[in-house]
Amino acid sequence: SVLLLEKSAPAEVAVGQEFTYTIKATNLTPCELDEVVVTDTIPQGVEYKGSTPTGVQAGNLLTWDLGTLPAKGTKTITLKAAATGTGEFTNCVRATYKEKLCLTIKAVQPKLTLDKTAPAEVLVCDIIPVKLVVKNPGTGPATGVVVTDTLPAGLKTADGKTEVKFDVGTLNPGESKEFTFNAQATKPGAYANKAVATANGGLTDDAATNTVVKQPVLAITKTATEMAYEGRPVSYQVKVSNKGDAAAAGLVVVDTLPAGVTFVSA
Repeated sequence: SVLLLEKSAPAEVAVGQEFTYTIKATNLTPCELDEVVVTDTIPQGVEYKGSTPTGVQAGNLLTWDLGTLPAKGTKTITLKAAATGTGEFTNCVRATYKEKLCLTIKAVQPKLTLDKTAPAEVLVCDIIPVKLVVKNPGTGPATGVVVTDTLPAGLKTADGKTEVKFDVGTLNPGESKEFTFNAQATKPGAYANKAVATANGGLTDDAATNTVVKQPVLAITKTATEMAYEGRPVSYQVKVSNKGDAAAAGLVVVDTLPAGVTFVSA
């Protein structure tokens, strides 16, 4: 069905008494209907009194040009009439229109963003935890999503790899996925590490972190009295220094006295 016509009127009226009836035209399609024209035939024995909207009368035919009827839209015609004599009266209505064929296409646009986090500073022996979050903030699915992190020289994963790749697959609109891995530095230095996310359709984004790897470097010297008499004090001086670029935490100095020497004080 394209156009639904509905007509309602009293089942019984008094002769000479004005009554009201309605004609309702409904567009059942998702497209506009153009040049909608409704025609009502006034039967013998019924007198037409007027309508809203006003129709064009030609003899016993009444015509309303409703123009364009929007998708799923409805227009109603209200008529007034009166019976001039007794009997049963059949009142028929018809409509003509021009139909449109409509096709709705939804345009969507996937997007790709990549965020990356890692510690700003670690020691050379520390594990470097890396977190990658890839997200689709667009309106359509991003397909063929891959996240690749190529480690710079001097950094490796915990299992010795220099490149980490995550095959994400499809990211629906608003969806995100998180990936983590651990890296470790083979030597001190500043490491700029960039990861790249790609998807079908030329989508791409990247994110980088900068981690400074530091190392404490300890040096120790010791001096003592070169000659002393038995029973006299012997002085030792121990000097510890950190020549590196990181604090040496939990430092402990152990001096084991040789046989024949007894500790007095420090």
